[in-house]
Amino acid sequence: MNSLKSILTVVSVLFLSISAVGQNPQIDTKILQRTDVALPGAVHQIALSVELETGYKVNSNTPLDEFLIPTALNATPPEGIHLIEVAYPEHVEKITGGLPTPMAVYEKVFVIGLSLNVADTVAPGDYSLPLSFRYQACDDRACYQPKTLKLEASITVAAAGSPVSTQHDEIFDAIDFSEAAVAPSEATPIETPDEATTEIAPATEGDILALLDQFEVMGTVGGSMPPEDFLQFIDDAESGVQRQGLFDGRGPVAIVLLVLVGGLALNLTPC
Repeated sequence: MNSLKSILTVVSVLFLSISAVGQNPQIDTKILQRTDVALPGAVHQIALSVELETGYKVNSNTPLDEFLIPTALNATPPEGIHLIEVAYPEHVEKITGGLPTPMAVYEKVFVIGLSLNVADTVAPGDYSLPLSFRYQACDDRACYQPKTLKLEASITVAAAGSPVSTQHDEIFDAIDFSEAAVAPSEATPIETPDEATTEIAPATEGDILALLDQFEVMGTVGGSMPPEDFLQFIDDAESGVQRQGLFDGRGPVAIVLLVLVGGLALNLTPC
């Protein structure tokens, strides 16, 4: 029964997304920091506030179906600063995306928290924290193509013992950080295991699917083509040039007619 439900979900998402290719809602993001500066040997907290365009929702970080794209916030800290935790908000279950069953989603305005450990060896100065925010948005009719936003937070590390001012207390108090992630200045740097002694566990199917989800699709093309056309397609994809797809700019009726004509032509083709 679960397998049948998953298959029906995939078919429904693919069908309902045909007319949504290339579209995505407008979202506003703000990067907030709990204190004006970070101190060596202490925990520093950051929050990403996301405001969705009216009428849209995004999948939660734990969708109810494995074929839906989870919301994910990833950080690449500089040397000496370590990521302790990513704290996601509680999701709500709503009927959306044109599907008949509820989906686990975030809506309207939601906040994701990051907790970082600043090593006591980090020198005072400004540090860049690249962030990657991936989400899949849905409205009442369809779910849209997943999208990844590249963001950046700037962390100012002050000398140990410097005065610190808190800010955005109401927002950060509502984030469900773990006890370790909100520890005061007693926090210590997270040790990285020795690669030479670390045992690598065999990859599972879930690990492989998670890795595949990290790839960003730069371009798509179908059918066979001469070598020179294929090389041009590769160059266009690397430079960000988007090719006009068969369904791009066409309404639902035109897309259905194209699919029907293509299927008829395929059936009339001799084996």
